[in-house]
Amino acid sequence: MAELVVGSLPRGDDYFDQKALIEEVWGRLRKDSVLLVAPRRFGKTGLMFRLLDAPRAGFRPVYLDVESIDNPANFIIEVLARLLH
Repeated sequence: MAELVVGSLPRGDDYFDQKALIEEVWGRLRKDSVLLVAPRRFGKTGLMFRLLDAPRAGFRPVYLDVESIDNPANFIIEVLARLLH
């Protein structure tokens, strides 16, 4: 089992094994959307990076930090730029 790492986001082997949760998220994304809600430090961002690191066929996940985006047009531009990259 992976050692608990506090501070940075876990990636790869540092991420606790949550295969069932990851499978459930991919399954739901095939049909609909997913909303991740949990208190801080429960692994929401780590889970998203896990999906980003190992995308499934038919998906093209992108990472976008939206904090600096100031309007809807720039949001669309940034999403498209990452999809085309």
